[in-house]
Amino acid sequence: MSVNPIIPIWLMAIICVGLLLLKRKGWVAYIRQIVIVLLLFTINLRIMLPDNEQVVKTPKINAYVLFVIDDTISMVANDMPDDKTRLEAVAEDCNYIIDNMNGAHFGVVTFNNMAQILTPYTNNPDHVKSMIKTITPLREKYAQGSSFNLCQGLIADQIKVARDKEDTNVYVFFFSDGENNKDEKIKSYGEVGNNIDGGAVLGYGSKAGGKMDLKVTSKYGVETVRIKDSNGKDAISCIDEDNLKKIAGEMNVDYIKVKEPDDLEKTINGILDNVKMTEEERTEVGKIETYYFFIPPLAALLLWDFFHFKRKV
Repeated sequence: MSVNPIIPIWLMAIICVGLLLLKRKGWVAYIRQIVIVLLLFTINLRIMLPDNEQVVKTPKINAYVLFVIDDTISMVANDMPDDKTRLEAVAEDCNYIIDNMNGAHFGVVTFNNMAQILTPYTNNPDHVKSMIKTITPLREKYAQGSSFNLCQGLIADQIKVARDKEDTNVYVFFFSDGENNKDEKIKSYGEVGNNIDGGAVLGYGSKAGGKMDLKVTSKYGVETVRIKDSNGKDAISCIDEDNLKKIAGEMNVDYIKVKEPDDLEKTINGILDNVKMTEEERTEVGKIETYYFFIPPLAALLLWDFFHFKRKV
């Protein structure tokens, strides 16, 4: 037996206690009130009983997909369609790829002052989506600017992890606005391109640029801080497509300036044409919902309660 509450148990308990404190006059009415509250509490628990075992089929794709996400401050610029930030658009595009490549393994690398593994490869799509949703740039006082030379080593390591699996293809999707405000030459991504089967470099932002509002947590709660330039004016971040096209060329993948998730459709379809898709079977114990057994007596008691007090009015 298991439970899957609709409302958290602790909150429902408080609600039920509150309902019981509104004591009805007359012992019959109060007993009816107690039974109604108990039925409400039981329905909310959503008690589930074990059922027969059943075979569940899930899709499986022989592909490892690595998301490399730029999470520097410029990625909160609000120059995407519908005033979305670049990072919000990245999350939508990642979800689109995950949904259309359901059954593959996904891993996420982010880079700002340093490159790090946000999540290792997993075939749990909901986990990957939730982790991507949590990505937040460093605060301005900690940020050290954008550099594309920080993540190549970690990308190579993660490609090797995937390559060590048998019979699999490896794809890299690189998400960035292309800003490289450090005075350094971008090292070649050719080694990455030599060890993958495809992917894309995805560009975010506009030439006109966007202002950057960074959400920060302080003792006063969550505040929005507008990023300023050295003159105290609102800083503007613009896409640098030259850098992105250079990286895409070295990786031997397409460069896509993304406006909507379906801009990726052609690339995803091309990948799906070249991977092996199967179904994986696993045995699960089924579950029977029981809450609907308690609804008829609850409805009957509520009707009784309604007509009882209607007669008294």
